[in-house]
Amino acid sequence: MSNGMAAAVKNELLIKVNDSDNTLAKEMYLVRTVVAVVTIILWMTFFLIGVFVSSGGYTNRLANTSGYGLLSILWTGVAAIGTWTWTNVIALSVLSGIIGEVLRWNDQYKKHRSNADYPNYRGAIIRGYFITLLLLSGHLVLAGGAIESIINQPYYFRVASTISLLSFLVNYNPQILALIIKRFEEMAGNRVKDIEWESHAKRAEESEVEDGRA
Repeated sequence: MSNGMAAAVKNELLIKVNDSDNTLAKEMYLVRTVVAVVTIILWMTFFLIGVFVSSGGYTNRLANTSGYGLLSILWTGVAAIGTWTWTNVIALSVLSGIIGEVLRWNDQYKKHRSNADYPNYRGAIIRGYFITLLLLSGHLVLAGGAIESIINQPYYFRVASTISLLSFLVNYNPQILALIIKRFEEMAGNRVKDIEWESHAKRAEESEVEDGRA
């Protein structure tokens, strides 16, 4: 009899634990859904700001702050950060990374409800920021020239969409980041080899010229 009562109590406790886990999982799912929706709205807001709002007026005001109060200067600084192309693109990349991380968790939750880990928002932010640095530095180094000082809408569309897409993908599947880094290493290695070959050829040419003079 005691064994039967113990088994019944055990089963009742297991049911309560399972119900508690299911309730917690539903709450987590709801929270992640809200995070995804809010993040998408923020992404659209920053993208529209980047397209339609120029940072020129805010940066010019920051260059000459005489006659402005502290609150006005702070607001101008925030507006300049939000509208300047590169800080705006960083924000888009970070937000896209968070969206990708939430979707990764959502798919994992559907397949393995009991073993689904928590979304790694900190990792998503770091990966999104890293993607921005990777592409901007790659644009500067591999293209062999400086980034355009005059940014037009088509250029902003290309940069913002490319960085946002890559940030989303590397957070949805972090293995893609390893592939991107490997590709950049190969491209940088080829570039270094080309520079070394050009340097070697130049030294050989100079040596031949000196030998001819001798």
